[in-house]
Amino acid sequence: MKKIILLLIAIVSLSSCSSNDDDASSLNIIIGTWQLKSNLENGKERTTDCTRKSTLTFSENGNGSQIGYNENYDGNGNAICENDYNGTFTWKNTNATTYEINQDGQNILVDLTFSQNNTIFSTTSTETYNGTTYTDTSIYIKI
Repeated sequence: MKKIILLLIAIVSLSSCSSNDDDASSLNIIIGTWQLKSNLENGKERTTDCTRKSTLTFSENGNGSQIGYNENYDGNGNAICENDYNGTFTWKNTNATTYEINQDGQNILVDLTFSQNNTIFSTTSTETYNGTTYTDTSIYIKI
């Protein structure tokens, strides 16, 4: 679950603003609120009904916010869905599908793949840890 939160933070740092008004509609397709639909780690689904409440919001002014949900357990072992992260970031579109996100002083470049009608985006990252490669794919749907 921690990897999901970190990935959400990375994605939240996404961005898009255009100084060219002619390109604004194509470059700013990220503007709006997006809800987590799926997170796959090496092809295995990691989301729950709770984590799928998490959202990313990209504003026209280059600011953004993230609301993250995660399941925590009470003393009796019952899962409780809780809002466990609220954060802000800035974003800038560097080309049609690459976004630069700045959160807490860290700049991250993220490549997104948009659906044909621009209502779904996905991003994939790969990390090697102790000789094992992990591939994470997150999918968001515009709400």
